[in-house]
Amino acid sequence: MIKLIISDLDGTLLSEHKSVEAAEIEAIHKAKREQVHFSLASGRMHSEIAAVFQEIGMTGHIVSQNGAFIQTASGQALRSAYFEPAYVHGLMEAGSGFDVLSVICAFDRYMTPSWSPVAEKISRRMFSPLNLQPDALERLGLDLHCSKISYFGPMQELLRLQALIKSTYGSKVDTFISDSDCLDAMPSGISKGSGLAILLDALGLQREETACIGDSFNDVSMFAEVGHSFAMAGSHPDVMRQAKYSVSRVAEAVEWVRQYNKNQ
Repeated sequence: MIKLIISDLDGTLLSEHKSVEAAEIEAIHKAKREQVHFSLASGRMHSEIAAVFQEIGMTGHIVSQNGAFIQTASGQALRSAYFEPAYVHGLMEAGSGFDVLSVICAFDRYMTPSWSPVAEKISRRMFSPLNLQPDALERLGLDLHCSKISYFGPMQELLRLQALIKSTYGSKVDTFISDSDCLDAMPSGISKGSGLAILLDALGLQREETACIGDSFNDVSMFAEVGHSFAMAGSHPDVMRQAKYSVSRVAEAVEWVRQYNKNQ
């Protein structure tokens, strides 16, 4: 029996208006009544994901900032991961050579050292505001800790920057294309997949008891941790090849899980 479904947010559960449609909420609650629990994993902050759970009308396990933070539905923290300050300085310096907006992500806030029209645009699509923090780099390791750096810009620039980070840091920094205009840099070994593995271990769940749904490259690591993986139909072909199934919406995957359980 599949006991847990974990879903990505942007491009997966959230509509183009950044909300959860009624059909998705209905499907999730139907599954919950059948003892199939629902969790969320996203590059977004914990508070943003918690707001989505509030919209759905339930609580659940949360894997936030691409696996940097893991918290159970009961509030137990399973992981908190941060960059060493020297890496943040280097990664921010790398971003300054490209036509991108570099955002420092802490557990509870997004920051950028300088403001621009692009920063204003990005801030409007976040559930939590993007804050101007000119002294962010000076405060690293004191009262500020960075778990992720997000770069926003044209895909061609992001791919060039990704190549530079890989050549400079090798396996010491992991990078993921997490949206059509976003590249995330993470501490080594920190991903949604490693976060999900920790969560499943804490819950005592096996691979075959878990399903996940995603649409981007930062979701691929989750596909490897579960027995039942679903890529959204609009995903990049390289993402779709890593999943067992393809669906047009989360409700479709949830219904598949319900039928699978009934046939067991």
